[in-house]
Amino acid sequence: MKIYSGTTLFSIVTRAGIVVGADSKLAGDRNIDSMTKIQRIGYHAVIACAGFSSLHETKTGQPRCRLDKWMREIAQNLPVETDAHVIARIIETAHPLVDIVEQDGDLLWEQLWDFQQPQDHFATFMVASVFLNRFSLLTVNLSVNYEERKIVFTPTTHFDGPAPIGAFKHHGVGRIAEIEKAFSRDGDAYQYMVSDTYGSFERLIEGQEVSLDELRDIVCCAISLEAEANPEHVGPPFVTATLQPGKLVEVVRCRD
Repeated sequence: MKIYSGTTLFSIVTRAGIVVGADSKLAGDRNIDSMTKIQRIGYHAVIACAGFSSLHETKTGQPRCRLDKWMREIAQNLPVETDAHVIARIIETAHPLVDIVEQDGDLLWEQLWDFQQPQDHFATFMVASVFLNRFSLLTVNLSVNYEERKIVFTPTTHFDGPAPIGAFKHHGVGRIAEIEKAFSRDGDAYQYMVSDTYGSFERLIEGQEVSLDELRDIVCCAISLEAEANPEHVGPPFVTATLQPGKLVEVVRCRD
């Protein structure tokens, strides 16, 4: 089997809403160099994936599973009022890798384990929703327990409750070292973000209010900063999903 992966997800939560961004680079696959890693679920939620993205037969190149297609299937089969917690449970119970290892586990375990190294997990899903004024941002790590021959899912809640007042929360998955430097006001990364967002990033860091349009641009700029540092693993097009109370999730491409 051949395993391909994707890398950077980034999100910001403010009292106005949640913006989740993703790159589209698919590292290691010459035939498919990009993949949509973020999918709207119903009216109020999104799911995004980083790390393991597809598994292909070595001889034929045919896909055994592709996470973009699986996320679209989730979107088609869940109620439109679904929230992030429901989606997180679906990930744990219906991830396609679970069925694949039940069929071909003896052939795959060592390969899956090798792919997981040196990280402590195989893939990460970021799930967000704004439903009935409840803001939720969760991640679900998928890891391979080689000794026990099983797939392990570890959910983590990063924000869950009413909109934050006055401050913002941010969370990233995958290659995010440059992004974290920027949010720590570290040198070139910080200056890049300030300059490329025409000052809105600086206002966000200073605790001032920014519009959702500005927040989308900040998220896109953050991912493009990571792409500048890691062009082999992070790349355009960049996509954002904007979640607001009482409104349909909006998914758009930016910074192609």
